[in-house]
Parts: sequence; C-alpha cells; structure tokens
Amino acid sequence: MRKFRQLFLAIILLLGSAFAFTGLDWDEGYHLHPDERFLTMVETDMSWPESLGQYFDETESPLNPRNVGWPYFVYGTLTTTIVKGLSILVGMEGYDEVYLVGRVFSGVCFLGTIFLVYLFTAKVYRDPRVSLLASFFFACSVLPIQNAHFFTVDSACTLFITAACYALARTQRRTSVGNFFLVGLFFGLAMATKLSIFTFALVVTAIGFDVMRIRVKRARGKTKKVKSVLLVFTLLLLSGMASFMVFRIAQPEAFKGPGFWGLSLSDRWMDNILDARDLMNGEVDTPPGHQWTNRAPLWFPWKNMVIWGMGVPLGILGWLGWAAALVAIIRSGKREHLIPVIWVGILFFHQGTQWVKSMRYFLPIYPMLAVLASWGLWRLWDSLTPVRNHHDRRRPIGRFAIATVFALIPIFTFLWALAFMSIYAQPHTRVRASEWMRANITTNESIANEHWDDALPLPEKNPDSRRRVRSEAITFEWYADDSKIKLQQTLEKLDRTDYIVLSSNRLYDSIPRIPMRFPMTIAYYNALFNGELGFERVAEFTSYPGLFGLTFPDQSAEEAFSVYDHPRVQIFKKTDQYSPQKAARILGSVNWDRVRRLSAKEATELSDSEWREMTQNLYSKE
Repeated sequence: MRKFRQLFLAIILLLGSAFAFTGLDWDEGYHLHPDERFLTMVETDMSWPESLGQYFDETESPLNPRNVGWPYFVYGTLTTTIVKGLSILVGMEGYDEVYLVGRVFSGVCFLGTIFLVYLFTAKVYRDPRVSLLASFFFACSVLPIQNAHFFTVDSACTLFITAACYALARTQRRTSVGNFFLVGLFFGLAMATKLSIFTFALVVTAIGFDVMRIRVKRARGKTKKVKSVLLVFTLLLLSGMASFMVFRIAQPEAFKGPGFWGLSLSDRWMDNILDARDLMNGEVDTPPGHQWTNRAPLWFPWKNMVIWGMGVPLGILGWLGWAAALVAIIRSGKREHLIPVIWVGILFFHQGTQWVKSMRYFLPIYPMLAVLASWGLWRLWDSLTPVRNHHDRRRPIGRFAIATVFALIPIFTFLWALAFMSIYAQPHTRVRASEWMRANITTNESIANEHWDDALPLPEKNPDSRRRVRSEAITFEWYADDSKIKLQQTLEKLDRTDYIVLSSNRLYDSIPRIPMRFPMTIAYYNALFNGELGFERVAEFTSYPGLFGLTFPDQSAEEAFSVYDHPRVQIFKKTDQYSPQKAARILGSVNWDRVRRLSAKEATELSDSEWREMTQNLYSKE
C-alpha cells in the first residue's frame, strides 16, 4: 500500500511539473507582467555582497534595491536574493535571462507546496486517501498554476506558509522545542517574502492556546497545570523569537544595522511599508486602484476564487468543507480542523475586507482549501456505508449520487486546469497582434496606444527584419481627469490617429467604475465600441481558457487574472465615417459642471442617493 501511495504522489508531482513548466517563456521574452518586469529590472541592478557585514548593512548591501537605484520597494527581498544567487550560479544574470530563473524558482515552490499539502494532510488526518486527493486538488488549482509561471513573490510565500502549517500540525501531535522552532522558522521566511502574511501569527497563537488547554486538561495537580501553561507560553515566545531572527536574516534591509544586532527598523523600509499601506487601503488615488471601486467586500474575492482561481466544483467543495469542518469543531471539538479552518478564515476575512482584493493575495490559503475539499469529499463518501436493511433503497441511490459527485469533481478540476493551460499552447495575444500590425499597417499610418498599458506593436526580435512598424506613436492618457483641456488634447490626437490599440481591458473596464469623474472617457469608449466614433474593429486577439472546442471568456474576472498572460487585444481602424466634428460632438456632450474628481475610495463610500445624484445629468441632451 505504501508503494502505491508513493507512486500516486509521484504521478501528482509529475502532473504539477507539467502544469508549472509548460509554456514557461509564455511571453517570448517581452516581459509582459509588470510586477515581474519590475523585479527583473531590480535583479539586473543587484549584485552579491562582498562580505557578511555588507549583507547586514542596510545602507551598503547591493542586495538592497534602495541602494541600486530603486528607492520604492515593498516586496520581501528573500525571493530576489534567492533568485540572484541562483542566477549567478547558472550564469543567467541578464535582463533577458534572470526572469526565467525566477519563473523556474516559482515553479519549484509550486511543486514543494504540492508535497507539503500531502505531508500536512497526512499528519492531520492520517488518511492516505485524503492526502493524495488534497495534493491532486492543489496541483490542479488554476491560480497557483498561473503564478508558478510568474517571477513574483507569491509562490514562495505560499510554500513557506504551508510549511509553517505543517510544522504547526506537528506541534499538535508533539509539544516540543523543535516543532515550535520550525513554525517560527518557516513563518519568518514567509514574512521575508511578503510581509502581509503576518496574520498567520494569530493562527500560531490560537493553536498554542489549544495545545495549552489540552495539556492543562490532562495534567494532574495545580503545579503540573501551571508548568504546562508556562511551557506553552515559553514555546510560543521561542517561536516568535525564531520568526523575528529569521526575518532579520532573510530580509536585512528592513533593519538599520550595520551589524546583525542593529535591530532598529530602517527608516527607508518603514517609509515604503507605510506608503504601501496607503495604497492598499485606498487613501492614495492611483490608476491601478480604480478597478476596486464598489467591489463588494468578501463576495468579490470569493467569486473570483471559486469561478476562476479554483474552478466552480473545487471552489464550492473547498468552502463547503471549510463550513463542515467549522461545524465539527464547534459541535465535537475536532482539533484536527483547527489549522485549516482558522487560517482560511483569518486570511480571507482580513484580505477580503481590504480595499485591494487581488486574487493572488488569497493564494496562501489555497493549499488549506484543497485539504478541506479532499476531507469533505471523503467524509461524504464514507457517510454512505452499506446497511443491513436491504429494503432501504435510498442508500444505493445515495451512494450512486455521491459516487458520481466524487468522480466528477476531480475530473472537472483537472479539465479546468487543462483548459487554462491552453493559453500557454499558443503565442501570446500581444505577440500575435504585433505580428498582424507589422503585416498590415504601413509606415505612414499612425498608431495610438493607451498609457498604463503595454504599447503595441512589441519590438521586433530580429534586428534585420524589414517588417518594423515605424508609424507615428500616439498615447491616449485616459486616466487623466476629464476636463475641457483633456477634450481638446484628445480631439487633436484622434485627428492624427489611424489605428487605435486596446492592449487589454485594463482601462476600459476600470474607468467606467467612476462615471462622475470620467464621463467624457466613458462616452469615448461607448462610441468606439459601437462604431459611432468612426473606427471599426479590424482585428481581435484572444486566448481564453479552452478545451474540446469550448472556450471560457474570462473578461469578467479580476483584471490581473487575464491582462498579464492572456489579455484580449483589439485593434480599431479609422474609417470614412470619422469626422472631427462628430468626435467633438460625442466627446463634448459632457455637462462639465457636473464632473466630480472623486477618488475611487470616495466614490465607493457614497451612499446610494449620493451616487444617483452624482451620476445624473452628466451629459447634455443635445
């Protein structure tokens, strides 16, 4: 039986490898993920320190982005340090090389997490069926697969926090210094990749108090009970100290130094963290934050997680498993569920009520949801056992229904992963669009792109190619506040434009969320899409998840799910129907005295009546 378990686990890991490393160079070296592009630029400027003293010197370390020309850096530097070391070892330090090292590292973290899901489930539930199915579920989860293709910090953070969950599960079985130290070790590594994971400290504390409760309950005599309390408090303190010291080692630029014992926090690092906090809570108004306007807390991230991140069958099963496990804790005191239930609940509630609710922020709980989904499905299966009453025909029918569900959920989860992988089986949509533009747009025709998005066509990789587009480059700055000045600038650009390129849905999906601020821009997009502006769509490039001839358009998903590795690209060409007078009439139909410059957060905080009042009479009746 053990050999069969090992064989199945090996197959699952091979499946995960296929998912993680297929299409690794999905953007063909064009660096089309903005966060990854940023990390790649930082990596190329970093270098290895000459000594341990320099490593711990916040003002001198060449691994500190702020010392090499990047004053604003809010990611944990453990990932960039590891990737820098690996890139030096394999001789791939250049701008067009190091991102591949980072992607491989993310893929390895994904595989490590699959294995840790198996170990955690085996330790907690002690049922090989649950362990293997949980590993399979996580290996087929789409969002972890997607992030395994990106050189970002999220896959590493998920690996380390899952390792911390496993170590914490060991403390439930055996209260030892080693186990609590391991919890602190992995938690510190996780925080050195992504500081926002700090909420896991609440899980550690909760499990520590549960361990204390059990030890006190079993202890005989007041003295032994007091010793049990002191022991667990000491171990929790040890775990916290281990986390802090590991964080100190893994993210040295967070401290002033210059030596290891210089433990005061760095002013530059703190300033960056506070700035990031203001971005996360919407206090600072930036274009990337417009997409979060009026996004429902909890519901919006839950919907994206279930529909896109995990797939509907697995997503619903995972949350039903969470609910069933919570009930089991409350009714029967089932301690084995404590870690996954508490961790999923804390992170989801915390991140789900923040201003920014990006799907990737929930990646650290995907492993535990896979565990709960597996446990829930097997529990449902085991609940329908044969009975002696042969006249009860409901049981066979029930078992058949459960057997059907049991088979369909893993199958559909696997198929959803295959469907998503289809985006890596073809050239990137922006690459295909660029090829089309080189073949169809002449050098005397002008091309207009949008700011805050990747401009097309992408540069020709072959320097000797004669298919370069040397057209005039025009940029529409649609995120600028609507005004009469913006109107005149836009009309002048439209007159000069022959082709309009929408490189993704980033702008035209986020700008309409603040109608009282961008009525002119919304009128532009409406007229562009319905043809009234005098431009017609001449090319469209999509790469939706698909399988067996079926496609699953995902434009309704959160922006980041599609705009990096499979954005929808649209190209519009000016026709004879365009006229400056008509464009001026369409875009100038705004009642300018009704335009309000509200930030995304201010717009979200409006009452229903205030929203209705501010969105009425935005346009003249002419």
